[in-house]
Amino acid sequence: MIVGIHQPNYLPGVSYFSKIVRSNVFVFLDSVEYSKGGWTNRNRIKSPQGDLMLSVPVRTKGRLHQRISDVQTVSDAEWRKKHLRSLYQSYNKTPYFREIFPILEEAYSQEWHFLAEFNMHIIRKICATLGIEVKFVLSSEIDQENHNKTDRLIFLTKTVGGDTYLSGQGGRKYIQREQFRNNNLDLLFMVFSPVHYTQQFGDFVPNLSIVDLLFNVGLKARAVIEKSSEVES
Repeated sequence: MIVGIHQPNYLPGVSYFSKIVRSNVFVFLDSVEYSKGGWTNRNRIKSPQGDLMLSVPVRTKGRLHQRISDVQTVSDAEWRKKHLRSLYQSYNKTPYFREIFPILEEAYSQEWHFLAEFNMHIIRKICATLGIEVKFVLSSEIDQENHNKTDRLIFLTKTVGGDTYLSGQGGRKYIQREQFRNNNLDLLFMVFSPVHYTQQFGDFVPNLSIVDLLFNVGLKARAVIEKSSEVES
């Protein structure tokens, strides 16, 4: 059984969903420290003026070293209205706007106190829309130890019943292969190569939020996701 593990990012890109679609179990890594300036609370879409960064305002003052699961959003509906407005203005003329926008509208209409809960809700909704069947697990519910990177991945993979860990290409830089072998676990690496699809507003821009793909190709997004990566040992 293949296990993928990643932080619960905000409106993540195609590579994120490539890891999900290749996993039997996907662990939301919400038990690690929140990194300011990362992709947990922001992502890019394509607007008529070019790339546009959408950032969720979160509470960080006086909360050094907080875990992702503990990060709270700013209790203000204005940012949700702003993000939804940006999505509408950027994608209302796309072929699949009517099918996709209500999914996002439903998510943004609710008040979310915790960033991870909001992010995971949208990710689950998108997977359900595309027929991606995977078991989701939260690391905060099973991992209370102070593991190093490799030990944590091994612990989580074994705890959810996996025999294979699926890493991103960047994992080659730090993963200690022998520790996986010593724990009778196989190790796979996902190699991501963006697949071009028809976008609005000029030349193709890779690595945008998954919403760009969804608005432009609809349910065909799953085929694009599957074609965009390969797995190697």
